[in-house]
This record gives sequence, C-alpha cells and structure tokens, in this order.
Amino acid sequence: MVLVILFLSLTSTQAVSSNSNFEFKNQLVESLNDVQFLNNYNRINGNRFYHVDTFPFFHRKPKRTIEPEEVSNALFPDSKSYLKPYNCDVIFNGKDPASGERKKELEFEPFFSYTASNIKPYLSGKDMLVAEAKMIKFGGGYTYLSILFHWNAKNPHSAYGRLKAQGAIRCYLTDDKSVTLYNNKESAWQQNEDQTTHNMQALFLLHPRQIKLLQKHPIINLTVYWERGYEEYPIYPITFFMDQIKCLEE
Repeated sequence: MVLVILFLSLTSTQAVSSNSNFEFKNQLVESLNDVQFLNNYNRINGNRFYHVDTFPFFHRKPKRTIEPEEVSNALFPDSKSYLKPYNCDVIFNGKDPASGERKKELEFEPFFSYTASNIKPYLSGKDMLVAEAKMIKFGGGYTYLSILFHWNAKNPHSAYGRLKAQGAIRCYLTDDKSVTLYNNKESAWQQNEDQTTHNMQALFLLHPRQIKLLQKHPIINLTVYWERGYEEYPIYPITFFMDQIKCLEE
C-alpha cells in the first residue's frame, strides 16, 4: 500500500511543470494529509524547503530551551531603577452608596496620547487622542481599570467608532508578556459643551492572575481594538499598573 501511494505521488509530481503553479496548488489541497507528496515534489524539483507554517501539522517546531529566568529586557535592569516614589491619590475609600460594597477609587492619571504625524502641524500643543486611566477596587476582590478617552476634534465616530461590549485592549509588558482586558459594556463618544471635542469612558475587569502580571512587569504598549479597527499606542508611565495596584492594596 505504501509503495502504491508513493508511486501515485511521484507520478502526480512529475506531471507538474514549473509554470503550472495553479495545478500544483490544486494537487496540494487534495493531498493535505499526504506528507510524502510534498517530500517527493521537493526532492524531484530541487527545492530545499517549503513554507509549512500554513499547515502546522506537517512538522513540529523545536522546543525553546531558554529558561524563563534567563529572559531579560535591557531597558529594565534587575535593579528596577525605573521604580520612582509614587503618591497615592485616593478620591474615595469607604462604602459605595450605589452598590453597598466597600470601594477604593484612585484619581485619573495620564495614560497615553496620540496624534497622526500628518496632522500634527494643525494641532498646536494638543494631541488628537488623549487617554487617562485609574483603578478601582470593590469588596469581594473585584478590580477594574477605568479609561477616559478624549478626542480633540469632530467626528470620532467615523475615525474610531465605539468601543463595543467585550471590546478588547491588549497591554504589552516586558519579557514578552501581555494582558488582554475586555470592556464591561458598550462605550460611545459623548460630545462636550464646546460642540467640538468628545469623551468616552470604558471599564475593564481584571482577573487576579492578570493583576499579578501587571504588578510584576512594566507596560510598554497598548493596543485598542476600536469598532473600526485597532491602533497601538506607546505607554510612557510604564509603572502605571504597578503603582496603582500597590495603592489599592495598602
């Protein structure tokens, strides 16, 4: 049976010319489970390799041999010199009148800002998109991240759209770690009194395991998955989560 399959594979391969890529693709689709077909084709045509990432079951990638403790980031040495004194700005610490639960809430802090390079000359001293963030902790172990987005122009709906319920943000941390958070409910832009700028607020629940990662690793970048697409922003207050989580636990 093996010899018959090998013979059929070789026969099919020899019928493929260098200019008949379409025919070969059809044969490839029909032979996804036949590794021998690809091996014979490469051997006859002198190919040294083919792209197997599209079909990961064709091979096994070698396991990583680097231990986790060996991974390091040159920007953040072991001395943790990036840690600076931080003053906790608590705006509420007591029984929440709405839920009846104990609540500790911190003040908003600058989180990130962004302006496309082609429109920077038209915004004197301002950024198009500005975000502030803070953390809130309720009794029972529920911890939230609140982000307040400011859009300093008209029509943010056409540029970004809403941040839907379960819309995601992804926090990229040092040492190749990341944390993905999901919006608690749909958030929409609200026009301010000046009839030009807009605000939007979103709330994200953090899992205890995510909190542990954010406590340990500084944040480098943040990706927001808007209704109309996603965009990545650099984060300059890299110890934001480390500082605010520590304040909540004090």
